[in-house]
Amino acid sequence: MKKLTVLCDMDSIVTDFLQSWVNAINAKFNRKVQYDDVVHWDMAKVDKIKDINSGKIYGIMRKPMFFYDLKPLDGAIDTMQKIVRDGHDVRFLTTPANPHSAMEKLMWVDK
Repeated sequence: MKKLTVLCDMDSIVTDFLQSWVNAINAKFNRKVQYDDVVHWDMAKVDKIKDINSGKIYGIMRKPMFFYDLKPLDGAIDTMQKIVRDGHDVRFLTTPANPHSAMEKLMWVDK
């Protein structure tokens, strides 16, 4: 079998980024947003929270350790480990959301 280099995003591919963000929004702003309510990439357009300043919504991601504390999606770790066991090279690609998120994401991969 030919060795592949597998490029993989972390947010909502390996980690449960969106659900964690929704949970944090609900906790901070006392809302009842459900995962299925999110029908836009722009969270500020989600009906149940569009009255909240978008800077505050996106500011949640700037909280230290937000990205480190993300839970893996069901089966994601096992799948990545199988790809590696099968002899392939896995590389994570991601866009840092803030100055410390890149380090948090590296730390997440290492744990």
